Amino acid sequence: MIVVGKAYLKYIRLSPKKAKLVADLIRWKTVYEAKHILKFTRKRAAYWFMKALKSAIASYNNKAGNNAVSETDLIVFTKVDQGPSWRILKPAVKPMRFGGYSTFKRRTCHITLEVVALNEIEEYKNYLNKPYSIKKEVIK
Repeated sequence: MIVVGKAYLKYIRLSPKKAKLVADLIRWKTVYEAKHILKFTRKRAAYWFMKALKSAIASYNNKAGNNAVSETDLIVFTKVDQGPSWRILKPAVKPMRFGGYSTFKRRTCHITLEVVALNEIEEYKNYLNKPYSIKKEVIK
């Protein structure tokens, strides 16, 4: 049974393209390294990833109980998905007519961050490739 600490942040008002830049920085790093990387990253997404990281660590410690390991023995896996986009109507003056408008999108994203112990990382990588029906039985 793999113990995984998970954190989901949904509907973050941040472009998924920009969030993926930060996600790539900390994916498959230890928690200790990831905290230091996020602390000194000058991107707005770093705040949200730090928030999710703290939540995932707390979730892992809660599930592991007495078997919890230190931050140097925990590995971080991150994933960013696109959320719904807001469509904003902005008044505009078009040539030859008045009262027109243009639309633009405000994008949102969903952040998934998971923390796994270093000794269970190979099992976890195999778990990521399995279909959902089998995944239920593997994870605690």
